Amino acid sequence: MLLDSISTNVTYFFREPEHFQVLEQLLQLWHYRCQKKFRIWSAACSTGEEPYSIAMTALYSLPTDCDIKILATDISTKVLAKAMQGVYA
Repeated sequence: MLLDSISTNVTYFFREPEHFQVLEQLLQLWHYRCQKKFRIWSAACSTGEEPYSIAMTALYSLPTDCDIKILATDISTKVLAKAMQGVYA
């Protein structure tokens, strides 16, 4: 209950758009350098909009033959329960 009370939980799709532009450029650069396996950690993911934004960016930036996995974590069990549902307005 303490962790749920002190967590900020501010998130929305493509929050900080510049970060996703940099991610797109890096993914394309790494793929150009023959990388096909990508592991991305979204710490403090709140209700999940940011890891979904990362996934959309990766799927847009990389060809379908790449192996992409995203780990999304948060300390708040309340927001993780919502994130696991994957339902957004």
